[in-house]
Amino acid sequence: MNKHLKNTLTYINACFKRVSNGNDLIVVDIQPAYEKDLTFDIGDFIDYLDTYSGNVLYLYVGESLGFDDNIPEWLMEKAEEHFDYDEKRLESFYNKINRFEYFDKGYAFFRDLMDEGYSDDVIPVVQEMLEQDVTDVRYLDFDLLKSKNLIDEELLEQLEAENLTIFIPDLIDIVRGWGNTTIVGGGQHECLAEVVLLLDIIGESYTFNHRFIY
Repeated sequence: MNKHLKNTLTYINACFKRVSNGNDLIVVDIQPAYEKDLTFDIGDFIDYLDTYSGNVLYLYVGESLGFDDNIPEWLMEKAEEHFDYDEKRLESFYNKINRFEYFDKGYAFFRDLMDEGYSDDVIPVVQEMLEQDVTDVRYLDFDLLKSKNLIDEELLEQLEAENLTIFIPDLIDIVRGWGNTTIVGGGQHECLAEVVLLLDIIGESYTFNHRFIY
């Protein structure tokens, strides 16, 4: 394993040591397209949502990967089975999930750096992009970035050569204000890790319910 990839895993694993105590909830990619990858019982997840008292932001991958998952419809299908078609419980659950905020978060906005082992460099790079008011790393003032000594020379050269892609997703405006939040979902070192990095970039606090991390 190269040193940069080892740094990525160290950073992500350190984030996941936080224990759940957040008031609100962010769900990441618990959806039909990834149902086969779930490591927990979907009925237990339905119970968790059914009893959750805070606000819920439900993030998923849609058109960016060609998925047309209807999340509320899928949740209701799972609830029907789990609640044994109890109409009173289903009506309550239906009303609850229709109060959730759903958002197609997109995909792979930081993955180039993550996959190359530069997860700990995503934060300074994206914060510099925000400061320079650019959404695509190709339009950064690299001389200014270099003068601040925020990242190592090797990564700077790769960014300047446009070997690595990184962009600021619309999701950043959605997750602003979602501090003191519990996060569930997956994949732990992939899409979920991207959301975690985004929260770190804008300084939002979060913890995890590891029971529903895959």
